Amino acid sequence: MLKLIVLGNYAPNLRFKPGTSYLITGLSKNILLDCGNGTIRYLLKYIKKNHIDLSSLTIIISHNHFDHCADLINLAYVLKVNKKKLTIYIPHKSVIYDIVKKFRNVFDVKTLNETTHFSIDNADFTFCRTPHCGESYSTKICINKKIFVYTSDLPYVTDKLKTFINNADIALIDCGNPYKYTSISLKNYHGQTTEIVNSIFNCNVKKVFASHLKAYLNKIDYINSFPKNKDVQLVFMNNEYNIF
Repeated sequence: MLKLIVLGNYAPNLRFKPGTSYLITGLSKNILLDCGNGTIRYLLKYIKKNHIDLSSLTIIISHNHFDHCADLINLAYVLKVNKKKLTIYIPHKSVIYDIVKKFRNVFDVKTLNETTHFSIDNADFTFCRTPHCGESYSTKICINKKIFVYTSDLPYVTDKLKTFINNADIALIDCGNPYKYTSISLKNYHGQTTEIVNSIFNCNVKKVFASHLKAYLNKIDYINSFPKNKDVQLVFMNNEYNIF
Protein backbone atom coordinates (compact mmCIF):
# COMPACT_ATOMS: atom_id res chain seq x y z
CA MET A 1 0.00 0.00 0.00
CA LEU A 2 1.20 3.49 -0.85
CA LYS A 3 1.29 5.88 2.08
CA LEU A 4 1.68 9.66 2.21
CA ILE A 5 3.74 11.08 5.07
CA VAL A 6 3.46 14.84 5.54
CA LEU A 7 6.88 16.24 6.46
CA GLY A 8 5.82 19.86 5.94
CA ASN A 9 2.79 21.55 4.40
CA TYR A 10 3.01 25.29 4.91
CA ALA A 11 3.32 28.18 2.50
CA PRO A 12 6.10 30.76 3.14
CA ASN A 13 5.60 32.28 6.58
CA LEU A 14 7.23 34.19 9.42
CA ARG A 15 6.10 31.75 12.11
CA PHE A 16 8.93 29.27 11.55
CA LYS A 17 6.61 26.64 10.14
CA PRO A 18 8.32 24.30 7.65
CA GLY A 19 7.69 24.50 3.93
CA THR A 20 6.41 21.70 1.72
CA SER A 21 7.63 18.11 1.63
CA TYR A 22 5.92 14.73 1.37
CA LEU A 23 7.28 11.21 1.54
CA ILE A 24 5.53 8.41 -0.35
CA THR A 25 6.32 4.89 0.79
CA GLY A 26 5.24 1.48 -0.46
CA LEU A 27 7.48 1.05 -3.50
CA SER A 28 11.02 -0.30 -3.69
CA LYS A 29 12.07 3.35 -3.93
CA ASN A 30 10.58 5.90 -1.56
CA ILE A 31 9.52 9.15 -3.20
CA LEU A 32 10.36 12.54 -1.71
CA LEU A 33 8.01 15.11 -3.23
CA ASP A 34 9.67 18.50 -2.67
CA CYS A 35 12.10 19.41 0.08
CA GLY A 36 11.09 22.79 1.43
CA ASN A 37 12.72 24.88 4.14
CA GLY A 38 12.75 23.29 7.58
CA THR A 39 11.60 19.84 6.44
CA ILE A 40 14.81 17.81 6.33
CA ARG A 41 14.85 17.17 10.09
CA TYR A 42 11.38 15.62 9.88
CA LEU A 43 12.51 13.43 6.99
CA LEU A 44 15.57 12.20 8.86
CA LYS A 45 13.55 11.59 12.02
CA TYR A 46 10.95 9.57 10.11
CA ILE A 47 13.37 7.38 8.16
CA LYS A 48 15.41 6.66 11.29
CA LYS A 49 12.31 5.71 13.27
CA ASN A 50 11.01 3.48 10.47
CA HIS A 51 14.39 1.97 9.51
CA ILE A 52 14.30 3.39 5.96
CA ASP A 53 17.59 3.48 4.09
CA LEU A 54 18.45 7.00 2.98
CA SER A 55 19.65 5.61 -0.35
CA SER A 56 16.13 4.32 -1.10
CA LEU A 57 14.90 7.85 -1.85
CA THR A 58 14.11 9.30 -5.27
CA ILE A 59 13.49 13.05 -5.21
CA ILE A 60 11.00 15.04 -7.29
CA ILE A 61 11.08 18.84 -7.05
CA SER A 62 7.97 20.52 -8.45
CA HIS A 63 9.45 24.02 -8.75
CA ASN A 64 12.21 26.27 -7.44
CA HIS A 65 10.46 28.32 -4.72
CA PHE A 66 12.28 28.04 -1.41
CA ASP A 67 9.31 26.58 0.46
CA HIS A 68 9.58 23.59 -1.91
CA CYS A 69 13.33 23.14 -2.34
CA ALA A 70 15.46 25.09 0.16
CA ASP A 71 16.43 22.06 2.27
CA LEU A 72 18.06 20.33 -0.69
CA ILE A 73 21.27 22.03 0.42
CA ASN A 74 20.99 20.50 3.90
CA LEU A 75 20.15 17.14 2.35
CA ALA A 76 23.26 17.36 0.17
CA TYR A 77 25.47 17.62 3.26
CA VAL A 78 23.66 14.72 4.94
CA LEU A 79 24.25 12.61 1.83
CA LYS A 80 27.91 13.61 1.72
CA VAL A 81 28.45 12.59 5.34
CA ASN A 82 26.68 9.28 4.76
CA LYS A 83 28.38 8.69 1.37
CA LYS A 84 25.06 8.33 -0.44
CA LYS A 85 23.90 9.48 -3.86
CA LEU A 86 20.27 10.03 -4.89
CA THR A 87 18.47 10.59 -8.17
CA ILE A 88 16.68 13.94 -8.29
CA TYR A 89 14.21 15.21 -10.91
CA ILE A 90 14.12 18.99 -11.04
CA PRO A 91 13.00 21.69 -13.53
CA HIS A 92 15.87 23.14 -15.54
CA LYS A 93 14.84 26.80 -15.54
CA SER A 94 15.58 27.49 -11.91
CA VAL A 95 18.38 28.76 -9.73
CA ILE A 96 18.18 25.67 -7.55
CA TYR A 97 18.90 23.48 -10.61
CA ASP A 98 22.28 25.17 -11.06
CA ILE A 99 23.01 24.86 -7.34
CA VAL A 100 22.07 21.18 -7.20
CA LYS A 101 24.28 20.48 -10.22
CA LYS A 102 27.26 21.56 -8.11
CA PHE A 103 26.58 18.60 -5.80
CA ARG A 104 27.17 15.93 -8.48
CA ASN A 105 28.83 13.68 -5.93
CA VAL A 106 25.53 13.26 -4.03
CA PHE A 107 22.84 14.04 -6.65
CA ASP A 108 22.24 12.31 -9.97
CA VAL A 109 20.38 15.23 -11.58
CA LYS A 110 17.62 14.57 -14.11
CA THR A 111 15.81 17.40 -15.89
CA LEU A 112 12.09 17.47 -15.12
CA ASN A 113 9.66 18.49 -17.86
CA GLU A 114 6.49 17.24 -19.54
CA THR A 115 8.41 14.59 -21.49
CA THR A 116 9.85 13.07 -18.31
CA HIS A 117 8.58 9.56 -17.65
CA PHE A 118 9.92 6.82 -15.45
CA SER A 119 8.72 3.74 -13.59
CA ILE A 120 9.40 2.27 -10.18
CA ASP A 121 8.12 -1.29 -9.84
CA ASN A 122 4.66 -1.17 -11.45
CA ALA A 123 4.15 2.55 -10.79
CA ASP A 124 4.41 5.00 -13.70
CA PHE A 125 5.39 8.63 -13.12
CA THR A 126 4.39 11.42 -15.51
CA PHE A 127 4.32 15.22 -15.27
CA CYS A 128 2.30 18.22 -16.41
CA ARG A 129 3.25 21.92 -16.49
CA THR A 130 1.16 24.12 -14.19
CA PRO A 131 0.43 27.88 -14.38
CA HIS A 132 2.16 28.58 -11.05
CA CYS A 133 4.75 31.35 -11.32
CA GLY A 134 7.98 29.99 -12.77
CA GLU A 135 8.53 26.51 -14.22
CA SER A 136 6.34 24.22 -12.13
CA TYR A 137 5.01 20.68 -12.58
CA SER A 138 2.34 18.39 -11.20
CA THR A 139 3.23 14.74 -10.62
CA LYS A 140 1.01 11.75 -11.47
CA ILE A 141 1.57 8.23 -10.17
CA CYS A 142 -0.39 5.43 -11.85
CA ILE A 143 -0.34 1.96 -10.36
CA ASN A 144 -2.73 -0.90 -11.11
CA LYS A 145 -5.20 1.53 -12.73
CA LYS A 146 -5.19 3.71 -9.60
CA ILE A 147 -4.13 7.34 -9.93
CA PHE A 148 -2.55 9.72 -7.43
CA VAL A 149 -1.77 13.33 -8.43
CA TYR A 150 0.27 15.93 -6.57
CA THR A 151 -0.66 19.26 -8.15
CA SER A 152 1.85 21.37 -6.24
CA ASP A 153 1.00 25.11 -6.16
CA LEU A 154 -1.87 26.37 -8.31
CA PRO A 155 -3.40 29.76 -9.12
CA TYR A 156 -6.05 27.96 -11.21
CA VAL A 157 -6.53 24.69 -13.10
CA THR A 158 -5.73 24.80 -16.83
CA ASP A 159 -7.46 22.65 -19.45
CA LYS A 160 -4.25 20.65 -19.88
CA LEU A 161 -4.07 20.04 -16.15
CA LYS A 162 -7.73 19.02 -16.06
CA THR A 163 -6.96 16.28 -18.59
CA PHE A 164 -3.90 15.25 -16.58
CA ILE A 165 -5.87 15.04 -13.32
CA ASN A 166 -9.00 13.46 -14.80
CA ASN A 167 -10.32 10.39 -12.94
CA ALA A 168 -7.65 10.49 -10.24
CA ASP A 169 -8.44 8.52 -7.12
CA ILE A 170 -6.65 11.04 -4.92
CA ALA A 171 -5.32 14.54 -5.63
CA LEU A 172 -2.98 16.24 -3.17
CA ILE A 173 -3.50 19.94 -3.83
CA ASP A 174 -2.52 23.47 -2.93
CA CYS A 175 -5.82 24.57 -1.41
CA GLY A 176 -5.14 28.26 -2.02
CA ASN A 177 -6.65 31.06 0.02
CA PRO A 178 -10.07 31.00 1.75
CA TYR A 179 -12.49 33.50 0.24
CA LYS A 180 -12.42 35.88 3.19
CA TYR A 181 -8.68 36.35 2.59
CA THR A 182 -8.71 37.02 -1.17
CA SER A 183 -6.82 40.29 -0.65
CA ILE A 184 -3.64 38.33 0.13
CA SER A 185 -3.72 36.36 -3.12
CA LEU A 186 -0.90 36.96 -5.60
CA LYS A 187 -1.50 36.62 -9.32
CA ASN A 188 -0.14 33.37 -10.77
CA TYR A 189 0.80 32.04 -7.33
CA HIS A 190 -2.24 30.69 -5.46
CA GLY A 191 -5.94 30.61 -6.22
CA GLN A 192 -9.06 30.77 -4.09
CA THR A 193 -9.86 27.67 -2.05
CA THR A 194 -13.42 27.05 -3.22
CA GLU A 195 -12.59 27.59 -6.89
CA ILE A 196 -9.50 25.37 -6.80
CA VAL A 197 -11.23 22.51 -4.97
CA ASN A 198 -14.32 22.67 -7.20
CA SER A 199 -12.14 22.66 -10.31
CA ILE A 200 -10.37 19.54 -9.06
CA PHE A 201 -13.62 17.70 -8.37
CA ASN A 202 -14.91 18.71 -11.80
CA CYS A 203 -12.14 16.46 -13.13
CA ASN A 204 -13.89 13.41 -11.65
CA VAL A 205 -11.41 13.18 -8.80
CA LYS A 206 -12.69 10.93 -6.03
CA LYS A 207 -10.86 12.38 -3.01
CA VAL A 208 -8.84 15.52 -2.29
CA PHE A 209 -6.03 15.93 0.24
CA ALA A 210 -5.82 19.70 0.86
CA SER A 211 -2.48 21.16 1.87
CA HIS A 212 -0.01 24.07 1.53
CA LEU A 213 -1.61 26.07 4.33
CA LYS A 214 -1.03 29.65 5.43
CA ALA A 215 0.47 29.44 8.92
CA TYR A 216 -1.38 32.52 10.16
CA LEU A 217 -4.85 31.37 9.06
CA ASN A 218 -7.35 29.32 11.01
CA LYS A 219 -7.87 25.84 9.61
CA ILE A 220 -11.63 26.24 10.00
CA ASP A 221 -11.47 28.97 7.35
CA TYR A 222 -10.26 26.36 4.87
CA ILE A 223 -12.83 23.81 5.96
CA ASN A 224 -15.66 26.32 5.59
CA SER A 225 -14.44 27.07 2.07
CA PHE A 226 -14.60 23.45 0.94
CA PRO A 227 -17.63 22.41 -1.13
CA LYS A 228 -20.22 20.48 0.82
CA ASN A 229 -20.79 16.75 0.26
CA LYS A 230 -17.33 16.29 -1.26
CA ASP A 231 -14.52 14.09 0.06
CA VAL A 232 -11.98 16.75 1.08
CA GLN A 233 -9.49 16.22 3.89
CA LEU A 234 -6.97 18.67 5.29
CA VAL A 235 -3.63 16.93 5.84
CA PHE A 236 -1.31 17.79 8.69
CA MET A 237 2.37 17.50 9.52
CA ASN A 238 3.77 14.29 10.99
CA ASN A 239 0.67 12.34 9.97
CA GLU A 240 0.39 9.39 7.61
CA TYR A 241 -2.41 8.89 5.07
CA ASN A 242 -3.26 5.84 3.01
CA ILE A 243 -3.25 6.48 -0.74
CA PHE A 244 -4.16 3.07 -2.21
